[in-house]
Amino acid sequence: MIRLTGIFKVITVFCVAGMICMVPGGICIADIDMAAMPIGGTSGDETPLIKLEADVIEYDPARGTGQARGNALITYAGNRLAADSILLEPLSGMVTALGNVALFSGDRIIRGSRVKYDIKADRAVIEDGRGSVEDIYFSGKRVEASRRLISVLEGTFTTCSLPNPHYRLTTKRMDYYSNGDILLRNIGVWIGRYRVFYLPQYRWNLHDKCTKALPSVSYDTYYGWHLSTAYSQPLDEFTSVSADLRIGNKIGGRLNIQREEPAYNLEFSMEHNRTVPDHPDCRVSYAPNLSIHTKEFALLKHRVGLGMEYGSIYEMPTDIRSYRAGMQFQARSGDLIGGDRESAEYRLNMRKHWYGTDDTYSSIGITLDYAGKPDKHTDFALSYGWNKIWGNTPFISDRLSAPHRFEGAVNRDIGRAWNIGFKTIYDLSVGDIWDSEFSLGRYLHCIELRAVWRQRTEAFELEINLLRK
Repeated sequence: MIRLTGIFKVITVFCVAGMICMVPGGICIADIDMAAMPIGGTSGDETPLIKLEADVIEYDPARGTGQARGNALITYAGNRLAADSILLEPLSGMVTALGNVALFSGDRIIRGSRVKYDIKADRAVIEDGRGSVEDIYFSGKRVEASRRLISVLEGTFTTCSLPNPHYRLTTKRMDYYSNGDILLRNIGVWIGRYRVFYLPQYRWNLHDKCTKALPSVSYDTYYGWHLSTAYSQPLDEFTSVSADLRIGNKIGGRLNIQREEPAYNLEFSMEHNRTVPDHPDCRVSYAPNLSIHTKEFALLKHRVGLGMEYGSIYEMPTDIRSYRAGMQFQARSGDLIGGDRESAEYRLNMRKHWYGTDDTYSSIGITLDYAGKPDKHTDFALSYGWNKIWGNTPFISDRLSAPHRFEGAVNRDIGRAWNIGFKTIYDLSVGDIWDSEFSLGRYLHCIELRAVWRQRTEAFELEINLLRK
């Protein structure tokens, strides 16, 4: 038995008299100690091992490489790589796999024709890759995978598990992050064999049960027909920009910039809306807003945080300017995303408003929210809100919400194909229903068509959502 020191050790060696030899993999397994390689971990961690198995393994002591052929399998730090043949180069930390390649890591499965795996960086590059993770399916000319990120170049993306999916998105690049965020660029939206839409950017978090795949169409008695859509673009790991657009008799949008820091989140938004000149209520408005929220921290059995904001609005032709500043305290317990059956949230809001007309008013509000999921087919939410205003409010928009209200909402799956939802807001100050909303959704395996009707504005909206199974 040959014992090699330095960068690696071969515990079982497949050679005779220093020459290359061939040994059945069922008899011999090579375990290679990577302790000297800068792979990460703490000094107290158990030394990670590479295990190489195959029908036949060739070891070249001159080059320090191992070649495995026939049902080849390499295991390292919880990752498994299977292929027809595998070349292992411990000195450089590179693994090359060819033929019927399959890479397994947790719930990730990526297959391809060829893989280059960098052990030191824990990063794999797969040619002609295809795979699945968290109930999504993807394929691409080239797939780059690490523990935090999967990037698919010139590929497709879908949540439909059928061999011929109902829908798919073709993308120039898709980035899937370990927190569930998916970013796609240069997207063609295909329904069956037909491309029906194009999007320059699209972002989705897999923790959302469904998300809008296409712009939604809506109608209300005041503004008529509208087309609404949204785009999102991360600038770096901690900063993102999003935009909401609305086109119709009322044209406008909202730009939002978010920055996540270790102790707080910073958000800036700018909203601009205008109505067409021949509209009886033609106006233009601008509304910038800046807010900062502390990261939530544990307090007893709750999560608490504090937020502060400053904003303004300028509206023409009334030529009224207003400014506001306020703060918010919030606490919550439970988390439906984390699998709990219920969650509760409590918020206290305090604001001060100033107007260019020398009017001013103050407000204080309390909101209590409760959400539950009694079974896997039903979601419900209850909310209580109280808001008190002192002073004059030239903007009618400052009084458009019920000051003392109770709100209830429920969504229920009916069989496997349908979902119904109902939401109502009861104004406790006048003892009457302030607004109601009814929705009807139709599941089409991986797509949901949803129609929404809002009673107060007599508005109708049609949405197309992607579903995550």
